[in-house]
Amino acid sequence: MGEGSGREVTDLLPAPRERTDTLPQGLPERTLGYHAAAWMMDNLIQPNGPRAGQPFIPTDRQITFLAHFYALNHKGNFVYRQGIRRLAKGSGKSPFAAAMCLFELLGPCRYDGFDRHEPFGVRAKPMSMPLVQVVAVSESQTANTMRMVRAFCQKKGPLARKYDLDPGKTFIETPGGGKLMQMTSSATSMEGGEVSFVVGDELEHWLPAQGGPAMLETIQQNAAKMGGRFMGTCNAWIPGEQSSGEAIFEAWCDQEDGLTRGKTKVLYDARIAPPNTVLTDEPEEGQVGLTEALEYVYEDCPWVNLESIKEQIWSPEYPESRSIRFFLNRPNAAEASWITLEEWTQLRKPDRKVEPSEKIVMFFDGSKSNDHTALVGCCMEDGHVFKIGHWRPEK
Repeated sequence: MGEGSGREVTDLLPAPRERTDTLPQGLPERTLGYHAAAWMMDNLIQPNGPRAGQPFIPTDRQITFLAHFYALNHKGNFVYRQGIRRLAKGSGKSPFAAAMCLFELLGPCRYDGFDRHEPFGVRAKPMSMPLVQVVAVSESQTANTMRMVRAFCQKKGPLARKYDLDPGKTFIETPGGGKLMQMTSSATSMEGGEVSFVVGDELEHWLPAQGGPAMLETIQQNAAKMGGRFMGTCNAWIPGEQSSGEAIFEAWCDQEDGLTRGKTKVLYDARIAPPNTVLTDEPEEGQVGLTEALEYVYEDCPWVNLESIKEQIWSPEYPESRSIRFFLNRPNAAEASWITLEEWTQLRKPDRKVEPSEKIVMFFDGSKSNDHTALVGCCMEDGHVFKIGHWRPEK
């Protein structure tokens, strides 16, 4: 984990792909995240739902995400360069993304010094002439976030009056030259933008055919040039489609495995059903029932009707693969895969010992360039797979 993001616990965690909760453990010592949560509660009004008309109050997990996303190292630099929120359908990704956009446009979102007399020990200031973008590969994918932006920032509403805003259908401008805008464009037309904060919506649909990966590279490049921030939202993807959602997850896995060089990192927020979850409430021994899994995935979402979700999952016409992706938040294995990640995870037997007399088959993966070499064994009796040797290349 990055500097300032809590106690070092990497060695105690499961492998990245096997974690059911990906947020870092503990809380950072230095952060602007509590400034963000306080600004949202003081300035935003919940536009819909059971709490419509009341102050917008981030959930516990959303506040934890803010604390890490705005974590600072001892020099006042951000620990994370980007954050990803991959959560199940109905988890409130769009309203929270809209709240973050408005905080980046109007609130004290940048470091201005450490001061123990200041709230939370950090002095914060607004961004000068911020450029905030909500981006996707099609206009419909930005609709949910922009709808919530407009709902928070209604014409002649309290937020618009306080900050003297001019909200339009696809943009909001501030008197000081700040702008929040919707973007559905190509990578080449976005080249060179001086952005301060970007929300990338529905990254599971950013596919090569739509220019998604190229657009993500351009956004990250523009943000890096200006010291800007990026936050992506997504549902679980279909493996093998080469979506940006999958690519960022793979990059995060490499980071957690210690295979990356950079000091600033990716913050990944996902709550995922256990791999041994079944889509019924009659689990066998060693399995997790559907209700228990949904209660875990939606623990931070009291507004979600789990009974309604279960009825949707159990509808005969609703594909099982969509239930797993959208409600259990697990990517599905490609149709041609030998084994699913869930099945592979359940095959792990860390206490199984291979006896000298056992019959095994060995599989060798060599290296002709600068990658790893491995020798793996598989027991003939029960299919147990184990590592015999693994060699890293010299740097």
